[in-house]
Amino acid sequence: MKIKLFDHQDYACEFEIGNLEDISRIDICVLSGDEVATVYYKDYDRETFDPSDDRCVDFFDAHYELYVDGSVNRLEDLAWVNRTGSYDYEP
Repeated sequence: MKIKLFDHQDYACEFEIGNLEDISRIDICVLSGDEVATVYYKDYDRETFDPSDDRCVDFFDAHYELYVDGSVNRLEDLAWVNRTGSYDYEP
């Protein structure tokens, strides 16, 4: 499965995060306008996906749960899927 994350200039980056059935949780944190995803896998591994490689300040803008196995699934929320920037979605 791929997810699209935006950087502070609304440039989209796609990341391969693996199979959804292997994921227990995905959190999104917006840092200085960059969407950063932390994916927690059912095997207790964790991986962070960050569209920025040059952010020098981590100003906390927002945080939300994108996916929690069995309770939250915003991956199919059209408001999230069709967003055009990191500030376009509010859960």
